[in-house]
Amino acid sequence: SLKLGNFPFLAANIYENGKPVNWAKPYTIIEKNGVKVGIIGLATPLTTSAAHANYVGGFEFKDPVEIANALIPQVRKAGAQVIVLLTHIPGYQDAKTLELTGDLATLAKGVTGADVVIGGHSHQNVSGILNNAVVMESNYNGRNLSRAVVILNPVTGKVVGKAANNIDVRNGKLDVKPVAEVQAIVDRYNADLKPVFDVVIGKTNVDLVRNGKAESNIGNWVADAMRAKAGVQIAMQNAGGVRIDMPTGNITVGNIFSLMPFDNVIVTSEMTGAQIKALLEQSVHSKGIGVMQISGVKFTYDSTKADGEKVLTMSLVDGTAIELDKKYTICTNDFLATGGDNFATFKEVKWVDTYILVRDVLMDDVKAKKELAPVIDGRTVDINTPVSYLDNKLAA
Repeated sequence: SLKLGNFPFLAANIYENGKPVNWAKPYTIIEKNGVKVGIIGLATPLTTSAAHANYVGGFEFKDPVEIANALIPQVRKAGAQVIVLLTHIPGYQDAKTLELTGDLATLAKGVTGADVVIGGHSHQNVSGILNNAVVMESNYNGRNLSRAVVILNPVTGKVVGKAANNIDVRNGKLDVKPVAEVQAIVDRYNADLKPVFDVVIGKTNVDLVRNGKAESNIGNWVADAMRAKAGVQIAMQNAGGVRIDMPTGNITVGNIFSLMPFDNVIVTSEMTGAQIKALLEQSVHSKGIGVMQISGVKFTYDSTKADGEKVLTMSLVDGTAIELDKKYTICTNDFLATGGDNFATFKEVKWVDTYILVRDVLMDDVKAKKELAPVIDGRTVDINTPVSYLDNKLAA
């Protein structure tokens, strides 16, 4: 993709062997209507845990604040009148108070001299001014268009005003038309894939719905199918790897590819009860990336307790208590096995690769069962959840 791009790739904070990578530029300066705009590229340090270690394990993602502060004076000296930080750093914004938070806000607060700070990764709508910089993020998949306004004094060339707003592309007043050349490419591939992706392989009798903060019926199904295929006691699947919900009705091959687009494979090993507890603790950590979707194990926890002390009970599906010093067979996907999503405990054991795609396991499971109806059965329970709510969820 680097060779196909007819534009510079910007990444100032990605290092390899102690030096900036040679396949990306730290910044570029473009001139539009007589104004020189300096654009500095920054990647999120979360890449080390969000991407597979096979691809990013050899890189160091340095502190964006430190790198930006070192570069901004250089870019100014090179002639830039406006400084833009083009990043894939996650931001968030409270819908009511409009407060800007997250790593993107930390970046904006920590740098001196940036005029526009553009984020990504968290798929949020972000639009505001922080530390005299326009801070923006445009949701995902082209759903929003971020508009940053930077006003320059035509005489001095100095920035004298800034504004920001996000525009809803689909439901707004924009008259957006697809680029004909791109639409033709999409149409051609859709036509090629249609005979394969439209094949119905079964159906679901219930809505399959994700939940990154708790147990979900779709997560239970994925983990159950993995455990059955691997023939182990316990299976774990990261919530973020389950990519879509599926409504009641037919399930097609295309649905499964959308659900599990990554070429992750099942790996197996043995872990102690203590290691399993560590993973479950991290799963319900107050700053965790998502509650683990599990099979073969049930646990209760207290969300009001301190991080690392939340898990109260753990047991296998037959009710046998999990002992901290005993080993249990377990499977997961190869992304988590490398410590993906910061679940570093997975790296403590040696994994055996089955070379079986998780996606294929799910397709085979649908074909075998013909009809799915997974439920939330209480394998992950916060004791502080209201009983009436929990009863309703389990009955759903």
